[in-house]
Amino acid sequence: MNHIALVGDSNSQAADRLNNDYNFAGYPTVFYDGGDTVGVGGSTSQDYYRGRIEVAGARPVPNLDVIMRMEHISGTDYEVQVKVGNGVLANRDPSIPVVNGSQATEAGIQNNYKAISTDDDSDKLLYQFEFSDGTTTEWLGPFDSGDSCSVNHTWAQNGTYNIKVRTQDPWDVITDWSPLYSVQVGCCVSVRGNVDGDFGDNTDISDLVFLVDFIFTGGPGPICLYEGNVEGDAGENIDISDLVYIVDFIFTGGPTPPACP
Repeated sequence: MNHIALVGDSNSQAADRLNNDYNFAGYPTVFYDGGDTVGVGGSTSQDYYRGRIEVAGARPVPNLDVIMRMEHISGTDYEVQVKVGNGVLANRDPSIPVVNGSQATEAGIQNNYKAISTDDDSDKLLYQFEFSDGTTTEWLGPFDSGDSCSVNHTWAQNGTYNIKVRTQDPWDVITDWSPLYSVQVGCCVSVRGNVDGDFGDNTDISDLVFLVDFIFTGGPGPICLYEGNVEGDAGENIDISDLVYIVDFIFTGGPTPPACP
Protein backbone atom coordinates (compact mmCIF):
# COMPACT_ATOMS: atom_id res chain seq x y z
CA MET A 1 0.00 0.00 0.00
CA ASN A 2 1.33 3.40 -1.02
CA HIS A 3 0.23 6.86 0.14
CA ILE A 4 1.32 9.59 -2.24
CA ALA A 5 0.35 13.25 -1.88
CA LEU A 6 0.86 15.42 -4.96
CA VAL A 7 0.53 19.10 -4.19
CA GLY A 8 -0.90 20.12 -7.55
CA ASP A 9 -1.76 23.66 -6.57
CA SER A 10 1.87 24.36 -5.66
CA ASN A 11 3.79 22.38 -8.28
CA SER A 12 3.12 22.45 -12.03
CA GLN A 13 4.62 18.98 -12.58
CA ALA A 14 2.40 17.53 -9.87
CA ALA A 15 -0.60 19.24 -11.44
CA ASP A 16 0.20 17.70 -14.84
CA ARG A 17 0.55 14.33 -13.20
CA LEU A 18 -2.80 14.63 -11.48
CA ASN A 19 -4.72 16.03 -14.43
CA ASN A 20 -3.17 14.01 -17.29
CA ASP A 21 -2.25 10.67 -15.70
CA TYR A 22 -4.81 10.30 -12.95
CA ASN A 23 -7.52 12.68 -14.19
CA PHE A 24 -8.03 13.83 -10.65
CA ALA A 25 -7.77 17.45 -9.64
CA GLY A 26 -8.91 17.56 -6.00
CA TYR A 27 -6.46 18.73 -3.35
CA PRO A 28 -4.92 17.31 -1.31
CA THR A 29 -5.06 13.97 -3.12
CA VAL A 30 -4.42 10.56 -1.56
CA PHE A 31 -3.51 7.54 -3.70
CA TYR A 32 -4.13 4.10 -2.21
CA ASP A 33 -2.29 0.99 -3.37
CA GLY A 34 -0.29 2.70 -6.08
CA GLY A 35 -3.25 4.57 -7.49
CA ASP A 36 -5.81 1.75 -7.56
CA THR A 37 -8.00 3.97 -5.40
CA VAL A 38 -7.78 7.77 -5.33
CA GLY A 39 -9.41 10.09 -2.84
CA VAL A 40 -9.44 13.68 -1.69
CA GLY A 41 -7.51 14.15 1.51
CA GLY A 42 -8.00 16.63 4.30
CA SER A 43 -10.68 14.77 6.28
CA THR A 44 -10.35 14.73 10.06
CA SER A 45 -12.19 11.40 10.31
CA GLN A 46 -10.07 8.25 10.57
CA ASP A 47 -12.93 6.20 9.15
CA TYR A 48 -12.65 8.08 5.86
CA TYR A 49 -9.12 6.71 5.39
CA ARG A 50 -9.36 3.47 7.33
CA GLY A 51 -11.96 1.86 5.06
CA ARG A 52 -9.94 2.60 1.93
CA ILE A 53 -6.72 1.39 3.56
CA GLU A 54 -8.37 -1.87 4.62
CA VAL A 55 -9.74 -2.44 1.11
CA ALA A 56 -6.30 -1.79 -0.38
CA GLY A 57 -4.70 -4.17 2.11
CA ALA A 58 -7.16 -6.95 1.24
CA ARG A 59 -6.39 -6.88 -2.47
CA PRO A 60 -4.40 -9.91 -3.69
CA VAL A 61 -0.78 -9.21 -4.46
CA PRO A 62 0.38 -11.04 -7.60
CA ASN A 63 3.62 -12.99 -7.30
CA LEU A 64 5.35 -11.26 -10.17
CA ASP A 65 8.85 -11.95 -11.44
CA VAL A 66 10.20 -9.14 -13.62
CA ILE A 67 13.40 -8.95 -15.65
CA MET A 68 14.61 -6.18 -17.93
CA ARG A 69 17.34 -5.73 -20.50
CA MET A 70 18.47 -2.55 -22.22
CA GLU A 71 20.43 -2.36 -25.46
CA HIS A 72 22.10 0.75 -26.83
CA ILE A 73 20.95 1.40 -30.41
CA SER A 74 22.70 4.65 -31.31
CA GLY A 75 23.19 8.08 -29.87
CA THR A 76 20.62 8.50 -27.13
CA ASP A 77 18.40 5.68 -28.42
CA TYR A 78 18.02 2.55 -26.33
CA GLU A 79 15.80 -0.49 -26.70
CA VAL A 80 14.30 -1.68 -23.43
CA GLN A 81 12.68 -5.10 -23.10
CA VAL A 82 10.68 -6.19 -20.07
CA LYS A 83 9.53 -9.74 -19.37
CA VAL A 84 7.03 -10.52 -16.61
CA GLY A 85 6.04 -13.84 -15.10
CA ASN A 86 2.82 -13.94 -13.05
CA GLY A 87 3.31 -16.69 -10.50
CA VAL A 88 6.09 -18.22 -12.58
CA LEU A 89 9.65 -17.28 -13.42
CA ALA A 90 9.87 -14.55 -16.02
CA ASN A 91 12.63 -16.50 -17.73
CA ARG A 92 13.71 -20.13 -17.54
CA ASP A 93 17.24 -21.29 -18.29
CA PRO A 94 17.94 -23.17 -21.53
CA SER A 95 18.95 -26.81 -21.21
CA ILE A 96 22.64 -27.71 -21.18
CA PRO A 97 23.55 -28.60 -24.78
CA VAL A 98 24.08 -32.15 -26.04
CA VAL A 99 27.03 -32.68 -28.43
CA ASN A 100 27.15 -35.12 -31.33
CA GLY A 101 29.76 -36.01 -33.94
CA SER A 102 32.69 -38.31 -34.68
CA GLN A 103 34.75 -39.45 -31.70
CA ALA A 104 37.67 -40.74 -33.77
CA THR A 105 39.39 -38.93 -36.61
CA GLU A 106 42.75 -38.08 -38.14
CA ALA A 107 44.79 -34.94 -37.67
CA GLY A 108 44.18 -32.48 -40.50
CA ILE A 109 40.74 -33.92 -41.33
CA GLN A 110 37.76 -31.58 -41.03
CA ASN A 111 35.00 -32.85 -38.78
CA ASN A 112 31.47 -31.62 -38.19
CA TYR A 113 30.00 -31.36 -34.70
CA LYS A 114 26.47 -30.44 -33.67
CA ALA A 115 25.01 -29.23 -30.41
CA ILE A 116 21.37 -28.94 -29.47
CA SER A 117 19.58 -27.22 -26.60
CA THR A 118 15.97 -26.43 -25.81
CA ASP A 119 14.37 -23.45 -24.10
CA ASP A 120 11.02 -23.77 -22.30
CA ASP A 121 10.26 -20.13 -23.18
CA SER A 122 10.95 -20.80 -26.90
CA ASP A 123 13.68 -18.15 -26.89
CA LYS A 124 16.25 -18.19 -29.66
CA LEU A 125 19.65 -19.47 -28.53
CA LEU A 126 23.34 -18.82 -29.14
CA TYR A 127 26.02 -21.55 -28.93
CA GLN A 128 29.72 -21.47 -28.12
CA PHE A 129 32.10 -24.42 -28.72
CA GLU A 130 35.45 -25.07 -27.03
CA PHE A 131 37.73 -27.73 -28.60
CA SER A 132 40.51 -28.01 -25.95
CA ASP A 133 43.20 -27.14 -28.47
CA GLY A 134 43.11 -23.43 -27.70
CA THR A 135 40.18 -22.85 -30.07
CA THR A 136 36.92 -21.35 -28.84
CA THR A 137 34.26 -20.15 -31.27
CA GLU A 138 32.41 -16.87 -31.11
CA TRP A 139 28.76 -17.05 -30.07
CA LEU A 140 26.99 -18.69 -33.01
CA GLY A 141 23.37 -18.12 -33.95
CA PRO A 142 20.71 -17.34 -32.97
CA PHE A 143 18.93 -20.68 -33.49
CA ASP A 144 15.38 -21.67 -32.64
CA SER A 145 14.90 -23.76 -29.52
CA GLY A 146 15.44 -27.42 -30.43
CA ASP A 147 17.36 -26.66 -33.64
CA SER A 148 20.95 -27.87 -33.77
CA CYS A 149 23.98 -25.65 -34.22
CA SER A 150 26.61 -27.13 -36.53
CA VAL A 151 30.31 -26.25 -36.70
CA ASN A 152 33.37 -27.71 -38.44
CA HIS A 153 36.70 -28.24 -36.72
CA THR A 154 40.12 -29.67 -37.58
CA TRP A 155 42.76 -30.71 -35.07
CA ALA A 156 46.36 -30.24 -36.17
CA GLN A 157 47.98 -32.76 -33.78
CA ASN A 158 47.22 -36.29 -32.67
CA GLY A 159 45.84 -36.72 -29.18
CA THR A 160 42.65 -36.93 -27.16
CA TYR A 161 40.56 -33.76 -27.11
CA ASN A 162 37.44 -32.77 -25.20
CA ILE A 163 34.68 -30.72 -26.80
CA LYS A 164 32.34 -28.72 -24.63
CA VAL A 165 29.49 -26.37 -25.55
CA ARG A 166 27.36 -23.82 -23.73
CA THR A 167 24.20 -21.92 -24.65
CA GLN A 168 22.99 -18.36 -24.10
CA ASP A 169 19.45 -17.00 -24.31
CA PRO A 170 18.39 -13.41 -25.21
CA TRP A 171 18.31 -12.47 -21.50
CA ASP A 172 22.05 -13.13 -21.14
CA VAL A 173 21.53 -16.37 -19.22
CA ILE A 174 24.46 -18.69 -20.00
CA THR A 175 24.23 -22.40 -19.22
CA ASP A 176 26.98 -24.47 -17.68
CA TRP A 177 29.34 -26.15 -20.13
CA SER A 178 28.09 -29.46 -21.50
CA PRO A 179 29.68 -32.74 -20.31
CA LEU A 180 33.03 -33.30 -22.02
CA TYR A 181 32.73 -35.02 -25.39
CA SER A 182 36.00 -36.86 -26.01
CA VAL A 183 37.50 -37.18 -29.48
CA GLN A 184 40.49 -39.36 -30.32
CA VAL A 185 42.62 -37.78 -33.04
CA GLY A 186 45.27 -39.82 -34.81
CA CYS A 187 45.62 -42.49 -37.42
CA CYS A 188 45.79 -45.75 -35.50
CA VAL A 189 46.64 -44.59 -32.00
CA SER A 190 47.54 -47.86 -30.24
CA VAL A 191 46.86 -51.15 -32.01
CA ARG A 192 45.01 -51.87 -35.24
CA GLY A 193 41.39 -52.93 -35.45
CA ASN A 194 39.20 -50.02 -34.31
CA VAL A 195 37.84 -49.54 -37.81
CA ASP A 196 34.50 -48.03 -36.73
CA GLY A 197 36.33 -45.28 -34.86
CA ASP A 198 34.59 -45.62 -31.49
CA PHE A 199 36.19 -43.90 -28.55
CA GLY A 200 38.31 -46.19 -26.38
CA ASP A 201 40.19 -47.87 -29.24
CA ASN A 202 38.26 -51.12 -28.79
CA THR A 203 38.28 -53.92 -31.37
CA ASP A 204 34.98 -55.76 -31.11
CA ILE A 205 32.02 -57.17 -33.05
CA SER A 206 31.04 -53.72 -34.35
CA ASP A 207 34.43 -53.52 -36.08
CA LEU A 208 33.85 -56.95 -37.59
CA VAL A 209 30.46 -55.81 -38.95
CA PHE A 210 32.07 -52.61 -40.26
CA LEU A 211 34.66 -54.58 -42.25
CA VAL A 212 32.08 -57.02 -43.59
CA ASP A 213 30.02 -54.08 -44.83
CA PHE A 214 33.10 -52.46 -46.36
CA ILE A 215 34.46 -55.57 -48.11
CA PHE A 216 31.23 -57.20 -49.30
CA THR A 217 28.58 -54.49 -49.68
CA GLY A 218 30.54 -51.38 -50.60
CA GLY A 219 30.10 -49.72 -47.23
CA PRO A 220 32.32 -46.87 -46.03
CA GLY A 221 35.98 -47.60 -45.48
CA PRO A 222 37.89 -46.99 -42.25
CA ILE A 223 38.91 -43.41 -41.58
CA CYS A 224 42.41 -44.75 -41.10
CA LEU A 225 43.53 -47.53 -43.44
CA TYR A 226 46.07 -48.76 -40.89
CA GLU A 227 43.17 -49.67 -38.60
CA GLY A 228 41.64 -51.91 -41.27
CA ASN A 229 44.83 -53.82 -41.99
CA VAL A 230 44.33 -55.84 -38.82
CA GLU A 231 46.87 -58.53 -39.66
CA GLY A 232 49.49 -55.88 -40.49
CA ASP A 233 50.64 -57.12 -43.90
CA ALA A 234 53.21 -55.02 -45.75
CA GLY A 235 50.83 -53.96 -48.51
CA GLU A 236 48.36 -52.41 -46.05
CA ASN A 237 45.56 -54.31 -47.78
CA ILE A 238 42.11 -54.70 -46.21
CA ASP A 239 40.64 -58.05 -47.19
CA ILE A 240 39.08 -61.29 -45.93
CA SER A 241 42.23 -62.27 -44.08
CA ASP A 242 41.70 -59.24 -41.83
CA LEU A 243 38.16 -60.43 -41.09
CA VAL A 244 39.50 -63.85 -40.15
CA TYR A 245 42.09 -62.22 -37.90
CA ILE A 246 39.39 -60.25 -36.00
CA VAL A 247 37.16 -63.30 -35.67
CA ASP A 248 40.06 -65.29 -34.24
CA PHE A 249 40.94 -62.46 -31.85
CA ILE A 250 37.38 -61.86 -30.61
CA PHE A 251 36.00 -65.40 -30.44
CA THR A 252 38.90 -67.81 -29.96
CA GLY A 253 41.45 -65.79 -28.05
CA GLY A 254 43.75 -65.31 -31.02
CA PRO A 255 46.61 -62.83 -31.03
CA THR A 256 46.03 -59.15 -30.41
CA PRO A 257 46.18 -57.05 -33.59
CA PRO A 258 49.67 -55.65 -34.16
CA ALA A 259 50.68 -52.19 -33.07
CA CYS A 260 50.04 -49.19 -35.23
CA PRO A 261 52.92 -48.05 -37.43
